[in-house]
Amino acid sequence: MAFQLPLCLDNTPHPDALLLVLTLTLTPTPTPNPKYPYLCMQKNSNVMKKSRFSLLFVIGFLTVQSQAQEVSTKQKPLFTKLTATWCPNCGTWGWTYMKNVVEDNANDALIVGAHFSGALSSTSGGFLQDNFGSFSQPRFIFGNADQGVNRNNIGDKAVETRNLVVSEIGKDARIGVGVEARIAGDQIVANSNTQSFTALDGDFYLALYVVEDKVIEVQSSVGADAEHPFVIRRAMSAEDFGAQLFSGPTTSFEQSGEHSLSIDPSWNTDNLYVYAMIWRKEENTYIYENGSSTKVAQMSTSARDEGLQQVLVYPTVSQAVFHVEAPAEMVGKLEVEVRDLNGQLIDVPPLRETPLRRVDLSHAASGYYLIHLKHTDGQRTVRVLKQ
Repeated sequence: MAFQLPLCLDNTPHPDALLLVLTLTLTPTPTPNPKYPYLCMQKNSNVMKKSRFSLLFVIGFLTVQSQAQEVSTKQKPLFTKLTATWCPNCGTWGWTYMKNVVEDNANDALIVGAHFSGALSSTSGGFLQDNFGSFSQPRFIFGNADQGVNRNNIGDKAVETRNLVVSEIGKDARIGVGVEARIAGDQIVANSNTQSFTALDGDFYLALYVVEDKVIEVQSSVGADAEHPFVIRRAMSAEDFGAQLFSGPTTSFEQSGEHSLSIDPSWNTDNLYVYAMIWRKEENTYIYENGSSTKVAQMSTSARDEGLQQVLVYPTVSQAVFHVEAPAEMVGKLEVEVRDLNGQLIDVPPLRETPLRRVDLSHAASGYYLIHLKHTDGQRTVRVLKQ
C-alpha cells in the first residue's frame, strides 16, 4: 500500500491535492508518462493501470495545513511603517503613502504597522523602531533600509517601493519559512517549517508575530475611528527577535516548531495574521532575511461553521441595546463578554437558558466595542458601534 498524489508533468502535485489518493498497487508504480501527464485543466484517466485502484478521500484540513507550511524558495520582502497614533504626519501624508503601499503590495510583501508609542504601542513595535535605528515618525523601511519618504515625494516613492517589491519577489531565497496558524480555545497556535536552500554562515533567528489588520483606533489628523492596517501586536516568543535557529556555518538546515500565544481580549480574531520572520544578527542589529504570513484560521474543522458562525449579533449599530442570539445546542453554554478597544471589561451578560441574550450599553460611552463569544467550538469577536 502506498500514498500517491496526482502529478503534473514537472512532478509537482496536481492542484487536486485536496484529494488524498490511497493507491493499492499490485505492480510498482510507474513514473509519469509525458504522453499522458496530469494537466492543470484536465486529468487523463488512461494512465491509471488496471492492476491498481484508488480510493479518494477529501482531507480538507490536513491539506490546508500542509500547504500552509510549504516553504517558498523565493523572497518575501518586509515593509514597515514606524508610527504612533499621536503623530500628526502619520495621519496626513504618512497615512496616504501607507494606504498606497498596502493597495499595491499586500499580496506580495509582509506589511507591518509598528507602533512604538501611543494607543497601539507594543514591545514588538518598539523592537522594530530600535532595530531599524529610527528616532522619528513616520518612517518607512524596506527590509532594513529607510526609504526617505516625505510629504513631497510620496507619489514617486510609492512607485519606487512597488518596483523594489517586484524585484525582491523574483529572487531565489537562501532560507525560507512556511507557517500556518489557527485558534484553539483562547490560544493562537502556529506551526512553522524553516528550511535552508544553500550553505549559510551566521547567527539566524526565527520570530513569529501576531498582526491584526483593520484595527479601529484613534489617529491624529484622521479621527477617533481610523482603520489601521496590519498592526503588529505581539511576538509569540519570549524575545521580540525570536529564538535562535543556528549560529555559525551550516550546509543544510531544516526545523519545524509549534508556537502558541494567549489571545488578547481587545483583538478582533477575524482579522488576525501570523507573520514568520527570519532575522540574521550582525553585531547588535537584526537584518531581515526572509519571511511569510498566514491568516489565523478560526477553527480546524467545520465545527465553528456549525456553531459560532450561527450566533447572531444584532444590530451592529445602536444607541443602547444589542442582542446575541444563539442556536439551541449552545443555549446555557455560550459565554459573552463586552470589552472596549483597549481590552477593558465593560459587561458580562449572565448565562441564560434561553437563546436570546441582551447586551445593554446604555451606561457606556459612545464608540466601538468588542463582543466576545466563547464556546467549546472556539471563540469569535464581533465589533459593534454604540452611538
